Amino acid sequence: MSPASFLYKLAVDEYRGPVCWIPKVLLWILSLAYGLFIRGASFLRSRRKFRAPCQVISIGNITLGGTGKTPLVSLTAAYLRSKGRRVAVVTRGYLGHKTQDARRMTQDVHRLKSVAVGGSGLPRWRSVAGCKADEPEMLQRQLQDIPVIVDADRVRGIQKAVSEFNADTVILDDGFQQWHIQKDLEIAVIDAKNPFGNRHMIPRGILREPPASLRRADVFVLTKTDAVQDPSAVTRVLNRINPAALIARARHQLIRFYRLGRENEDVTLESIKSKAVLLVAGIADPEYFARCARGAGINISGCLWFGDHHVYTEADNSQIQEKIKTCAAGCVLTTEKDAVKLEYLLADRAHADFLVMSVTINLTGNEQKYYERLGRLYTF
Repeated sequence: MSPASFLYKLAVDEYRGPVCWIPKVLLWILSLAYGLFIRGASFLRSRRKFRAPCQVISIGNITLGGTGKTPLVSLTAAYLRSKGRRVAVVTRGYLGHKTQDARRMTQDVHRLKSVAVGGSGLPRWRSVAGCKADEPEMLQRQLQDIPVIVDADRVRGIQKAVSEFNADTVILDDGFQQWHIQKDLEIAVIDAKNPFGNRHMIPRGILREPPASLRRADVFVLTKTDAVQDPSAVTRVLNRINPAALIARARHQLIRFYRLGRENEDVTLESIKSKAVLLVAGIADPEYFARCARGAGINISGCLWFGDHHVYTEADNSQIQEKIKTCAAGCVLTTEKDAVKLEYLLADRAHADFLVMSVTINLTGNEQKYYERLGRLYTF
């Protein structure tokens, strides 16, 4: 187990007992320092804000990943495009690296300034050394002709969206902590299963900001509501924090299955149901992925989980192949985010039947009010 994985399990209290008390106390002390830093940084950076020459919609969260933020970015961008807006997505992205090239990859990443992607004549985005950034690549595949701009400097990314793609609307992916940017709409995504973790800041918990920071939000989107008995309990907490914000509810919805590396080759659900299936994923909330698969009636014979944004290696492939044998799996099912990197690993090679589950986010509560709130930014 990697040190990062161990620390995460401590932060979410997966490890309990007297042995964990000392590291948890140390993490708690660090979280106090982190909390002070965040409060100071947010105050100072918000003193002077960049005002973009376009509409800026931020979609983010206050916890470590896995809330369903990226599918909401895709849904919102596609909706605005359907209304005639010139939309671009600006994201920091996540660049992984292959173990054997770690030092060279790190240097290349630091040299990477800003890369835009898109269909319809726009250049496709690839990360350095052949590895891809999973979420930007996944977004581009879903959005096709909407440019996705990858830049750690979000101000520069917005300027690029306007100057090179004539965007009148920029969606900031993971933009809640971009305190120095003036936003026209601030959307906070909340995981109904685990809205605030243990209420401690990083690294003792999963909070990136205190819950009180949600007072900045204009809209809350409560995701994974199908995985909890009573979503209204979280709604009441959000109402106490920010009674003026709109609260919409959402859940993930299955769209289709397709073969890895062959997006145009759909696979029927019925053909998958007849097989024993191994689930493979490197995402923040693999259990919800398993829940979605189980809900579709898939016979899960085993699961193999990796860390969020995991970059697959030859050793991982060997582990997957071994797991296929021990589980007697007829096929492997993975997520679209993982497919980006597994395609690279398994390209031009015979392998087991790898399938990809494509999902979207479906607004199930206050859907119309959500779109109306977007509409207030424009005259449609």
